[in-house]
Amino acid sequence: MFHMSSYIIRAFKCCYKSNVGTDRVQYQKVGSGHKTGASVSLLRNQRELLPVFGYFNNAVLLCIFTRYMKRFRLLLGIPSCLLLCLAGSSGPALSQPQQKPLTVTSRETYPIEQYLYWMQTERRLPADSAFYLLQHGKGRLLAPGISINSGFSSYYYWMTFTLQNTSGTGKALFYQFNNPYIDVIDIYLKTGGGFEKLWSVGSLFPFTTRNYPYHDFVFPISIGAGQSATYLIMAEKRGELFSTKPELMSARHFKKKEQNLYLVFGTIMGMMLFNILINIFLGVSLKDRIHFLYAIYVSVALLWFFSSMGIDYQLFFPNHPAWFQQSQGITGAVTMVLMAQLATVFLKLRQTKTRVYTFLTITKWVLILILPIKIGVYTELPLYSATKKIVMNIYLLAVAGIALGMIWAAILRIRQGFKPAWFFLAAMFYLAFSIAKTCYIIIGRGDVSELVSPPTNIQQGIIIETIIIFIGIIYRYNLFKKEKETLRLALAGQQLQMAQQIVNAQEEERKRLAQDLHDDVGATLSSLLLHITNPPETGRPAAPSVQQHYERSTAITQKALTDLRNISHNLLPKDLTTLHLFQELKNRMDVLNSFGATRFAISTDGDDTRLNEMQTVTLYRIINELVNNIVKHAKASQANIDMTITDEQTTLVVEDNGIGFLEHNKAAGIGLKNIGSRVAFLNGEINIDTNRQGTTIIIVIPL
Repeated sequence: MFHMSSYIIRAFKCCYKSNVGTDRVQYQKVGSGHKTGASVSLLRNQRELLPVFGYFNNAVLLCIFTRYMKRFRLLLGIPSCLLLCLAGSSGPALSQPQQKPLTVTSRETYPIEQYLYWMQTERRLPADSAFYLLQHGKGRLLAPGISINSGFSSYYYWMTFTLQNTSGTGKALFYQFNNPYIDVIDIYLKTGGGFEKLWSVGSLFPFTTRNYPYHDFVFPISIGAGQSATYLIMAEKRGELFSTKPELMSARHFKKKEQNLYLVFGTIMGMMLFNILINIFLGVSLKDRIHFLYAIYVSVALLWFFSSMGIDYQLFFPNHPAWFQQSQGITGAVTMVLMAQLATVFLKLRQTKTRVYTFLTITKWVLILILPIKIGVYTELPLYSATKKIVMNIYLLAVAGIALGMIWAAILRIRQGFKPAWFFLAAMFYLAFSIAKTCYIIIGRGDVSELVSPPTNIQQGIIIETIIIFIGIIYRYNLFKKEKETLRLALAGQQLQMAQQIVNAQEEERKRLAQDLHDDVGATLSSLLLHITNPPETGRPAAPSVQQHYERSTAITQKALTDLRNISHNLLPKDLTTLHLFQELKNRMDVLNSFGATRFAISTDGDDTRLNEMQTVTLYRIINELVNNIVKHAKASQANIDMTITDEQTTLVVEDNGIGFLEHNKAAGIGLKNIGSRVAFLNGEINIDTNRQGTTIIIVIPL
C-alpha cells in the first residue's frame, strides 16, 4: 500500500508539471486582457480541473501497469505508454466544447440565440485570441429570448456562431443587432488562415459607411450550398449601457419586415403630421395656446420616436454621428418637459396649486438642468462610466418622476370632477407606465433593450397617447365651446331682459308723455283756441287789423293742436289696437305722401293679428324710425316698404333711391342704433346694403 501511495503522488506531480503548466502559460499569453487577470490559475476554474484529473488517472494506471509488468517481465515499452496517455487525453476534459452549428434551411427566422456564444473582455483582443477563449470555456450560450446587456462598463463584447447550409441551394440571410447605438461593430469570417474582417461599422461612423442602408445595424450573409461558415463579432459601447438582442432571418423575411416597418413609419408620420397641422389650425382659429403647445409636443415626440430607432440618423443628419449620439437623450428630455407642460395646461394644474403641480414643476426643472450636464459628460468624459451612471440615473429618475406625476395629476383632477382628465389618464397611463418601467429596468439591471428594440412599449404608448390626447383636446374644445355658448346665451338673455326692461320703460314713458300732452297741454291749447275764437262783445265791429290778428292766432293755435295730436299719436298710436299694424302703416304713409317730397309705397302680406302687442308696437317704431331717416336724410324721391308675416317669421324690406349712408351716416347713426337695439329686442336680424344709388334694409323677426 505504501508503494501504491507513492506511485499515486508521483503520478499527480508528473501530470501537473507536464500538462497544467503548459496550459497555464498559454492562458496567460492569450487571455492577458481578460477581466479575471493573467495571474489567475486554471486550477481556480472547476471546469478546467477535469483535464488534470484525466491525466492523473491515466498516469496512475500507467505507473501501476509498468511496475507489475516489470515484475512479470512483460513491459510493453514506450508505445504502450503513449497509447495510455492518449487514452487519458481523450477524456471529457480535453475534448473542448465544440460550437454547435446552426443548420440553414428554408425557414424565415432562425433561433440564433441557441447557437450564439458570447463573452466580454476589458481589452480588445486579436480575433484569433478572442475566438480561442470563446471556444475554450469562456463563451456563454445566449438563452432564448434574452438580450446581452450590461450596466455602465468599458467592456468589449464578443459573439460567435457557425452556420451550415445543408440544402442544395445557396442561402441569403440577414443578421440584425436590434440596437442602433452601438459605437463600433467589427465582423469577422473564419478562414483557413485565421479571421478575415468583413465590415467595420458603428454609430461613431457616418451612416454612409454601413454595408446595408438600414436604421439598425444589419449585415447580409450569403452561404453556398453545402457550405459552413463561422462568424466572429466584436461590439463596443465603452463607458455606457450596452444591449443587443440578435436576430437571424432569411433575406426575403427581412425585406418584408423592412417594407412593413417603413410602411408603419410612414403611416405614423402621416397621422402625427395631420395632428400637428390640425392643432396649428385650431390654435390660429381659436386663439388657444394649448393647440400650439400640443403641436410642438407631437413634433418633438415624433423626433424621439425616430431617434430611438435610429431613423433620424438615416434621414436627417447621416454625416454627423456626434449629433446622433445625443439625439435620443435630447429629444427624450424635451418630450418629457413638454409632456409635463401639456399636463399642466390640459388639466389646469396651475389654478389648483396642489402638491402634484409642485412635484411636476420640480421634476421638470431637474430634467432641464441635468440635460446639458448629461450632454457635457457624455461628450467630454466618454470613458468615465461612474460619472455617466450618476448623471444618467438622475436623468432617468426625472423622466420617471414626470411620467408618474402625470398619472397622479390626472387621478387628482378626476376626483375633483374635471371630466377631460379621463382622456388624459386613458392616453397617458400606458405611456407613463412604460416610461417608468423602462427607467426602473435601466437603473436596476442596466438593460436598455426595452428602449432600443422596436416596437418598444414607449413607442406604442406615444402612438396611443397622441391619438387619445388629440381626441381629448377636441372633446375639451367642444366642452369649452358648450360652456362659452351657455355663457353667451346667459349673457344674451340678460341683455335681452335688459333691453325688454328698457323698451318697456320707454313705452311706459311714451304713454305717460302722450297722456300728459293730451290731458294737460292739449286741454290748455283747446282752452286757448276757445278763448281766441270767443272775443268779448264791445258793441261795435272789430277793426280789420284786430280781426286779422284773431284769425292768425286761431290758425296758430289750431296748428299747435294738430302737432300735439301727431306727437301724441307717434308716442302712443291708439289705432294699433283697433286698425292693427297694416292699416296704421298705410294711414301713416298716406299722411306722409300728402305733404312730403318722398313718395312711399307699402305692400303687406299675411295676418298681422299673429303679432302680440309688444311685437306690433316695436315693429311700428322700427318702421317709423326708418321712414324718418328716409325723409330727413336720404333725399330720396321714391321709397318702398314690403312687409310679410308668416307662421315662422316676419320679414320687412325697406328700399329707397336716395344717396345712401355715405353722406348722411353721422346723422343717421343714432336712428340706426335705435333700430338695431329694437331688432335685437325681438331676437331678429338686420342686414343693410347701402351705396350712392340707394339703401336696402332687410329685417327678419322670428315669431
